[in-house]
Amino acid sequence: MKKLALSLVLLLALPAFATITDVQNNSNFACTSSPCTVTLNTRPHTTTGNLIAVWTVWQSSATYTVNNVLDSNSLNSFVSAVGPTVQSASSPPLTAQIFYAKSIQASSGHDVVTVTFAGSGSISAGVVAVEYSGLDQNYPLDSVSAGYSYSTGALLDSGTAAPANANLLVFGGGASDGGSASAGGGFTSIQAHAIGSGSGITEQMIVTGNNTLQRATAGLTGVGSPGNWVMQMAVFRDASWTVGGGWTPARSGQVVDASQFPGTDIGAKINNAVAALPLNPASKPFGTIGIDFGSYSFSTPIVINSPYVTLDCHNSRLTLTASSATAITLSDPPTTYAGKGGIRNCHVFGNGSASQIGIMLNEVTWSKLESLEVSDFNGTGSIAILFSNTQQFTENNGGTATAGILAMPAAANGWSCAVDDLTAAAANVAYNTRQTASSTTTVTVQNQTTSTGTPIAWGANDILRMSCLPY
Repeated sequence: MKKLALSLVLLLALPAFATITDVQNNSNFACTSSPCTVTLNTRPHTTTGNLIAVWTVWQSSATYTVNNVLDSNSLNSFVSAVGPTVQSASSPPLTAQIFYAKSIQASSGHDVVTVTFAGSGSISAGVVAVEYSGLDQNYPLDSVSAGYSYSTGALLDSGTAAPANANLLVFGGGASDGGSASAGGGFTSIQAHAIGSGSGITEQMIVTGNNTLQRATAGLTGVGSPGNWVMQMAVFRDASWTVGGGWTPARSGQVVDASQFPGTDIGAKINNAVAALPLNPASKPFGTIGIDFGSYSFSTPIVINSPYVTLDCHNSRLTLTASSATAITLSDPPTTYAGKGGIRNCHVFGNGSASQIGIMLNEVTWSKLESLEVSDFNGTGSIAILFSNTQQFTENNGGTATAGILAMPAAANGWSCAVDDLTAAAANVAYNTRQTASSTTTVTVQNQTTSTGTPIAWGANDILRMSCLPY
């Protein structure tokens, strides 16, 4: 069986201001079949909230791919960061890939990472696993790059990536079918590996706290150099990374800042933040998503599909620019449970386009709308707030131009509501709004002239404020 004769390099770059720490690492480059395992055995166990990065490389004349990467704690899930990257000029071809598991759950003993390959025929493979503390628990991956040689060369180079953040871990892995790998410029070797007639090296360097271009490199010297090579890099950000005006630079997994997530606009960023929240026992995202104070224009509809998520805008203005779109949808399918989420401190605006909806409550069982302004949804067919099949808090078609009926959650005896027309009060108009009737599930409010109490129609854009208590 052909032995794996490679030169290998793993690269770590830690920003000067970061709290990132290489807790423990280990490797196994003696794998001649699938699966290939490596044990992190420097510490008694891994630590909850840390990240495990895995670099694996394999060489085979047959077509192999990584079927999965599993952890001895089944709660930890690995995803691919970059790759597979193939060097077909090597004989047999050389392939590498980087994986990571974020915000891990601690192992009960020494942690074991298992890489299982899919394919048939002979294979030679190696795996490196590193546990890191201090990395972001929600969306740790910042950027990636990968490169391979078109002809034999003496410098392995992943190519550059432009990180979005400053305090970073640059994790890289490289392999060559000839020569001995040495640390790239500015890198310091921390661990070396003898692999067949080649070698491998792990190294790190301190990077000033900035987001200048990053790249992973390594040199090749000795017998068999230059060689055909492949080089990969995954850049991770630390747990205290911030953006300008960030409201919570160090946060738990349940409290996140939307502006620290990828997306073309604030809508996409919020949606990505929702997707990154942890799941509760009902398998629903839960937590609070904050927005840095400011004014945002967006076209990506915001969808909060869990009753356990609260969107706090911190008094920001969100202006929907797309027509035939909904700014924010709160969706709670009736198969789930009532949660305690909602929207607060938000100023949601339309731009006058047709068929815009400000807030849509879709099949909601329980939601809290607090300190919310919805305005300028005045284009043709536009609606400020739409209750779509909402189960407990809805509009009612029994209203008129001078009176409205609001369907309420069931109360023991009825509802007592204080109602006022903010628009009329500001304009010193001589009419007022008050509750005229209620049942255990409805409240009727009516607009009346101040002098005689005669019903009178509301203005087209009047804003009503209600505060209700059950009795």
